[in-house]
Amino acid sequence: MKAGRKSLLRLARIVLASISLLLMTVLFASGAGNGMFSFLAKAQFVPALLAGSAIMLIVIALLTFVLGRVYCSVICPLGIMQDLLNWLTKKIGGKKKEIRFGYAKPHNLLRYVVLSVFVVGVLVGSAWIVELLDPYASFGRIMTDIFRPVAVWINNLLASVFVSIDRESLIGVNSLALSVAIVSFVVIAVMSVRCGRAYCNNICPVGTLLGLIGSSPVYRIKVDEEKCNGCGLCGRKCRARCIDTSSHKVDYTRCVDCFDCVDNCNQGAISYAPVKMGKKMNEAKESGEQDESRRKFLSGLAVLCVAGSRTWAREKYAKMDAFVSGKPADEGHLPVSPFGSISHKHLNDTCSACHLCIDKCPQKVLRPALKEYGLGGVMQPVMDYSVSYCDYDCTLCSEVCPAGAIKPLTVDEKQSIHIGLAVYSREDCLISKGTLLCGVCRDACPAAAISLIPDYNEPLNETELETLAQMPADERTRAQYRLYPKIDADLCIGCGACQHSCPTKAIIVDGFSVHRV
Repeated sequence: MKAGRKSLLRLARIVLASISLLLMTVLFASGAGNGMFSFLAKAQFVPALLAGSAIMLIVIALLTFVLGRVYCSVICPLGIMQDLLNWLTKKIGGKKKEIRFGYAKPHNLLRYVVLSVFVVGVLVGSAWIVELLDPYASFGRIMTDIFRPVAVWINNLLASVFVSIDRESLIGVNSLALSVAIVSFVVIAVMSVRCGRAYCNNICPVGTLLGLIGSSPVYRIKVDEEKCNGCGLCGRKCRARCIDTSSHKVDYTRCVDCFDCVDNCNQGAISYAPVKMGKKMNEAKESGEQDESRRKFLSGLAVLCVAGSRTWAREKYAKMDAFVSGKPADEGHLPVSPFGSISHKHLNDTCSACHLCIDKCPQKVLRPALKEYGLGGVMQPVMDYSVSYCDYDCTLCSEVCPAGAIKPLTVDEKQSIHIGLAVYSREDCLISKGTLLCGVCRDACPAAAISLIPDYNEPLNETELETLAQMPADERTRAQYRLYPKIDADLCIGCGACQHSCPTKAIIVDGFSVHRV
């Protein structure tokens, strides 16, 4: 890249990164019932890996091989957020903070250990490892569990002053999810402010993997030793701390293509340009066996991740064929997972707990799980019918899920899936306690799975009949016996409308570990 055009290169990166971060922020901050820009979530590396999206993984890998780690500087919202924090630090701290970096040796042992743990977690379906290390999921939790509630609080404060502003209800966030989000944000923010992209280049498994893929990119940052005057400004400006000014070398496994070095070199000694194939082959020969082994490690790891995720995803989606019909088995009081999640195991294996579904749920029935699914499902979405119920005609969570943990459904498909069964406790029912009329569970059920059946062993006395005669006529007021709810297991889909409406919680929905059709 010529000196006269260097500013355009960095400007293009800033514009694209700003648009990407803005759209991702809008995705999480736009409120419930809005799945706008959810395609950006599906373009993230880990969700694509969990969903078995080989096409998206290949696109990201090719982009990295050709251009270097532009994914980390333009597409990854957590990476862009760190750049924003770095920019704010420079603006607040002045010139001293603007040139606070310097070359640091790579912590390869830490990087590859974390990457190996992450790969094992993906392949064996250990969701909590993936949840904690996925940069996109960390960004999602930070936005959903920290900034979204703050935005809702500000909105409602303004709504109390300005009538034209509608009030919003808070999403269900528990102490564990909030604590994890706060700790993640503080750690990432501190590392970013003090050491630039230290989190990306030491902890983030996606950064390490893409660094391996882009260890020798076609387009790369190059230092012209003849033009360089040895001022070291590029190294002090480099947020990735990957430019060794003493040897004029760039560690491409850590370079995130921010182009600050290109923009700040007063000598025009730094450029971003393609390497000719012949020269690249010569460099490969000169680099020795260490680089060659690193490339082999990269190739094997990339194939393992892509092939493993594809096979794994196919096996999990094949469970849809294993859905069974018939009478529900007695599975005890199991948690209820969202429609489209196929089974508890499928959800636990594929969900990265980004909380996008929780953020977008119009009914606010989804919340982060604590111990409902066990350790493997911590912070993953679970239905909370004490707060709300699942809208019979809503499929938004299945539309926005980027990892395939909640399978896309049409409304008709959703209404044919049974995620649980309502269980009625007669002794807790208001009718058993002497109330003449209730039936709110029957009225709330959208699937017509609840009917009111007379108990011929409990006839009404004359006083009760006279009371009913004074009420508007319907099948309940014309009854001669007490009417109790009866649940049709073939019609009940487990949406929770009955449980949420019941004043005494005489109806509780038991979840199915494997959903049924």
